[in-house]
Amino acid sequence: MDAGRSPILRMQETRHDNWRETVASQFLPLDFEVARTTRFHGRGLWAQVDQARAAEIRMCEHRVTRQRSHLAAADGPAVKLLWLLSGSGRLQQNGGECSLQAERWLFYDAIHPYSLQLSEDARFISLLYTGNSAERWMRLARDLGSAPRQTAGPARIALLALRGAMRERDGLDGLAQRALLESVLALTESALRTALPEQGGRQRDALRLVEARRFVLQHLANAELGPDDIARALHVSRRSLYNLFAEAGLRPREFVRNLRLEKACEALARPAGDSITTIALDHGFTDAAHFSRSFRERFGVSPSAYRGRGG
Repeated sequence: MDAGRSPILRMQETRHDNWRETVASQFLPLDFEVARTTRFHGRGLWAQVDQARAAEIRMCEHRVTRQRSHLAAADGPAVKLLWLLSGSGRLQQNGGECSLQAERWLFYDAIHPYSLQLSEDARFISLLYTGNSAERWMRLARDLGSAPRQTAGPARIALLALRGAMRERDGLDGLAQRALLESVLALTESALRTALPEQGGRQRDALRLVEARRFVLQHLANAELGPDDIARALHVSRRSLYNLFAEAGLRPREFVRNLRLEKACEALARPAGDSITTIALDHGFTDAAHFSRSFRERFGVSPSAYRGRGG
């Protein structure tokens, strides 16, 4: 197999301990518990897909739990997409709970604590994504919730593409992996947008605010960035944009300024970072004096004092 191709791991296992070790190595550390009334059995297919890990699993009734003790300082953002093909399940996270039935899919924050219980012979395909936009997907999971959605339209096309690629005997080269992952993420996001009118304006507005944040972060260095730019990016009128922010208790210009300062704080906290003037210009402030005034108004200290105390 070429060095750049995705490895495919097939596993049929009857030992609980071996399965737990494989799941931890392929994904993230989890507690793994099998129902006492069930004899352990499991079958899995795993594959690397660029910045994600895909799996198709069928096994006995079980529960996986992500505990606080599993979290490590090095853990970056990660989100898991899961399509249930057969059986049923239940996800618990952040004090909420949802039931999952066959032919439905969901996505959730895979880093922070959760519990997922699946029935006997449940079969599912999952994708653990840790790529560049994983943080945005985690915010979507928090804003939209983890309610299961019908596996139809774009979500079904994403599932079929992922499942077909995992069965490719020789795996996929790097370019094909990236194309597949981008397509799957774009299709599932399209499925979310399609479902929004059915789920109410509140979730639709939450998604638009997430989009606004992403757009502003991508254009922080543009000192001229303003409400009209955000409105065009979201394909809404200026009035609609102000109404959207008003519902969330925000104003567009304040939203932009706060994001500038938030990211400038992160830059100031980096050891041996750029000069204060460079940080100011990189984050859309017209000069160091303007940056210092805004920073002091927000945080009560000057940028140099903030850097001097190590953030």
